[in-house]
Amino acid sequence: MSTIMEEYKRKLITPEKAAQFVNSGDKVAYGTFLAKPVDFDIALAERAGEEGFTDIAISSAGTIPPLPQVIMKDTEQKTF
Repeated sequence: MSTIMEEYKRKLITPEKAAQFVNSGDKVAYGTFLAKPVDFDIALAERAGEEGFTDIAISSAGTIPPLPQVIMKDTEQKTF
């Protein structure tokens, strides 16, 4: 039987791989304040401007600077 930590480690993926799960038209909710997924945010921003990757909505309540990177790179993206 595996421990909880082994299960956790088995399920870990890179921020870049996680960003690939986001599709056009998706809404992505970031955690509040220090729970903002900074590395994922940067990886998602790298996808900004990809052909056919549009209308991503980012929700972030009480985020701390910097603003979500995908919005900084692609100003046509929106928040909700």
